[in-house]
Amino acid sequence: ENWTALLIDFFTFEERRAGLVPTAFFDFGFQPSVGLFFWHNAPDVLEGNFFRASAAFGGIDWLRGTVSDRLRLSEETELGLTFDALHRPDFVYQGTGYDSERSQRSRYRRDYLEGRLDFRFMPWRESEVRFRAGVIWNQFAPDGYNWGRRGDPTLQQAVDDQGWYELPPGFEGYTAYRQRLDVVIDTREPRPAAGHGVRVEAYTGLGFDLNDPVENRWIQYGGAIGGFLDVGANRIFGLYGLARFADPLGTAPVPWLEQVNLGGDPMIMSGFIQNQLVDRSALVATLEYRYPVWVWLDGSLHFSVGNVFEERLSNFHVERLRMSFGFGLRSIGDRDQSFNILLAFGSEPFDQGAQVSSVRLLVGSQQGF
Repeated sequence: ENWTALLIDFFTFEERRAGLVPTAFFDFGFQPSVGLFFWHNAPDVLEGNFFRASAAFGGIDWLRGTVSDRLRLSEETELGLTFDALHRPDFVYQGTGYDSERSQRSRYRRDYLEGRLDFRFMPWRESEVRFRAGVIWNQFAPDGYNWGRRGDPTLQQAVDDQGWYELPPGFEGYTAYRQRLDVVIDTREPRPAAGHGVRVEAYTGLGFDLNDPVENRWIQYGGAIGGFLDVGANRIFGLYGLARFADPLGTAPVPWLEQVNLGGDPMIMSGFIQNQLVDRSALVATLEYRYPVWVWLDGSLHFSVGNVFEERLSNFHVERLRMSFGFGLRSIGDRDQSFNILLAFGSEPFDQGAQVSSVRLLVGSQQGF
């Protein structure tokens, strides 16, 4: 009945070059939020200019705003500037290490302001080189979570009353300069071409606290490799693995948010929530099946094994790996704002029985810029 065209026309204007749409996001275990997403593509004003802005509201204590402007310099290059601000009370922390426990999860408040510059070079197929540099201001409150009586304790209670762990490094707050270089070689062509091919990634990043740049600085690095087989009509089997590392370059430990974390990503160990697994290194292998559901929607099934470990995988052992498995739906096309449905599960390490201890249910619109 052409109802999709009617919806698109209702939320867009200027011949679909601009639009304003409502958004909503629910991630089980966190405060839900609603918001607005605005975009404007203005080739007649400035060739290749793409403006994006979003605002989200999850209560007076849950606020986020993001503004991004990208300029396509040529068919292969793009330059972008982004400002992001967040005030949110329900972030989780359950200690660090491969054996951190769901039963010791606590909550804290985080406020941050970030400004960054992005450069992308896309020379061939899905290959690209990305460089990002910016400054982020972080402030934390261990007692800023006001749902303690209904579930998880605050981080302050976990430290003072329960004695589960100490405050993580960097919790006193910091302002950091960060830069990162990603190099991706991907032999696949954009859809609707067949989706088989090989993808190889490598990255390195440097950061330091502007208040103590000599003693408090760090490096992040890692990579991934994967192979993909299209069995027809964009029904794709993928097998890929990744390794990630974070090391101090000064005497101060790496702030825990700058260490390696697993969780919150819809593609990697998606049975765990954001920052649920944190340590100095990580190793993950994933088997995935993706298939088209609709012209704008893909389905996926995944099974992963992986975990975080101490510096440079020094305490790695196969029995210390965890499992993650689940099902998801994800919109395709626009990388700035995507619609996702995800149901996934995460387990304890194999040496602790591998029982399912984490359930993630996600529905809504996720920001990607």
